[in-house]
Amino acid sequence: LNENAQRYLISEVNKNIQDLYTNEFINLIKLAIQRLQSIDDEKHRTTFLILLEMIFSSYIKKGIRNYPDHKLKDLLTIGIQISLNSVEQPYCLMLIESLVKFHSGTSTDTLYSPKIERLFTLIHELDNLCTRYDPSKIFKDEWFNSYVLIVPTGYVKLTRITYQNLCINQKSPWIIYVWKRLVHLSLAKYSPENNVSTLNSINRWLIDVGHHKYDPDNILTIIFVTNVFNTVTNYMKPLSLPNIEHIITYILHVIKNPQLSVQLDTNNIYRFIQEGQQAIRDILYLKGNILKLKMY
Repeated sequence: LNENAQRYLISEVNKNIQDLYTNEFINLIKLAIQRLQSIDDEKHRTTFLILLEMIFSSYIKKGIRNYPDHKLKDLLTIGIQISLNSVEQPYCLMLIESLVKFHSGTSTDTLYSPKIERLFTLIHELDNLCTRYDPSKIFKDEWFNSYVLIVPTGYVKLTRITYQNLCINQKSPWIIYVWKRLVHLSLAKYSPENNVSTLNSINRWLIDVGHHKYDPDNILTIIFVTNVFNTVTNYMKPLSLPNIEHIITYILHVIKNPQLSVQLDTNNIYRFIQEGQQAIRDILYLKGNILKLKMY
């Protein structure tokens, strides 16, 4: 088929599929994929695949915002098949965005724990489906707006059971990426009005969820604690640090083991420690001078 014939065929097909129910469209596309597999001629096969992809893309673009979870997943599976396994195609990204937003619930859904759990279940499923793709090239921060928790109040409301569920697949690259983005977006909105209270709350929360003892496999906790400490201490003096032994344990391990499985921003932590060491040296120097004066 020449280009004019292809355009005409696509136009006619699109007219006939616009009013199809999703189940009907999915069945027709699956039949077309079966037909594609039986075409031996490479040129004909390529032309058929291009037409199929254009039809699928047109159908997705017409509007899928109100589709239920299972239909969006069916369409995404098909989209990956006909896009030669390239999940970065616009129609695949549109389907993933719709899935992320679907699991955020309604605008009146203010319960964050179920939202986060639903999101992590979805991300794990997507990781299994698209495991060889870089999540940073797929997700956009604005897709997660309704999942962003306030530091510290939003996070300390995550119960032990909820947090354990979040950590089940914490070694998944997609889970790690999404968690890092959620923490980053939370800290971007951080209000440094009561830094001591923030650190104390998180230190207690580590006990509540059973993550107060450092474990290199607790990847989500390492990411969260390190990023929070790195941000909060930017607004504090070293000598004003409260008694947060569990957070400090995490930070000390991160400093001693820079070759962690995840990359972390620790620039401010090192600055904070250096300032603390200098403050202690200054105090010792001052005390030494006072003792000398008393001796005279």
